[in-house]
Amino acid sequence: MPVDRHFKKVEVASLRSKWLDKNALFVAMKSGQDGLNHGHLDLGSFVFDANGERWATDLAGDDYNLPSYFSNLRWTYYRLRAEVHNTLVINPDTSGGQSITASTFITPFVSSNNASGMIADLTSAYAISSKSVKRGIALINNKSQLLIQDEIINKAPSTVYWFFHTSDTLKIRLKHYNGTCHTNFNRFCASYRFHSDTWPARQSNMAKRIGDCDRI
Repeated sequence: MPVDRHFKKVEVASLRSKWLDKNALFVAMKSGQDGLNHGHLDLGSFVFDANGERWATDLAGDDYNLPSYFSNLRWTYYRLRAEVHNTLVINPDTSGGQSITASTFITPFVSSNNASGMIADLTSAYAISSKSVKRGIALINNKSQLLIQDEIINKAPSTVYWFFHTSDTLKIRLKHYNGTCHTNFNRFCASYRFHSDTWPARQSNMAKRIGDCDRI
């Protein structure tokens, strides 16, 4: 069975280092369409497992009985919006964070024994603010490391939020461009780089509610 797979009909793809190994690396990313029935504004979102732990998580479902859940209040509910997923929000406002008519796709998708990767063209999800938005995710160095690379060309100077949700303890050191995420048993280290004409980057330990979103 292949360790990497691109599910083209729904534009979801997953990469893993190996099967039958509880310590294997696994990452999956969602592309496809926004605004579908029961769907969230989560294009570009990913989950990540390593060493038997889920490090990047998704809050998943909500309560279908909430008022106007499938109509005019839908994108005011926190769990459905972009900022509660492991994706980007550009120039946040009172909308849901992505275009509800966006249609995105993964290309290319490359799988090999030593490294695998994928790139999602997310431009249509951020078309109001951006000329081009692409997210690349790869397992590199004999599939022992996770690489996430976002390439964004905005139409004007913009505010960009990069979201990573975890149930574990997270500590980021901006001056040293790195951070650690740990549980009682495991730890992984992350480093990050910004290539931009604007600065600074800022970090918050709380998922941010954007605009007038006050519903959980």
